Amino acid sequence: MWRTSGYAARDIPVNEYLSAWHRQIRATADQVLVSRSDPRRSGKFDQLLEEMRVYRHKLEVYQVAPDIIASVERLIDILRRYRHALSG
Repeated sequence: MWRTSGYAARDIPVNEYLSAWHRQIRATADQVLVSRSDPRRSGKFDQLLEEMRVYRHKLEVYQVAPDIIASVERLIDILRRYRHALSG
């Protein structure tokens, strides 16, 4: 189950489909971190941003609490803003 500090477990639905997306995003983020070349890291970073956008949309479809969706949106915004520093 996805656990986020500040959110009660009741606020975050247990949904295998969303959990699978969350696991995929974590795996892609790990690939960004371990990529040794700038082009590969940049490509994985682009993939991560796209997966985050899709995940955010799916949270809306599954009618997850708006504050959780807003948190995901803030993370996407931070990743976009600091892309140059994070992706090499």
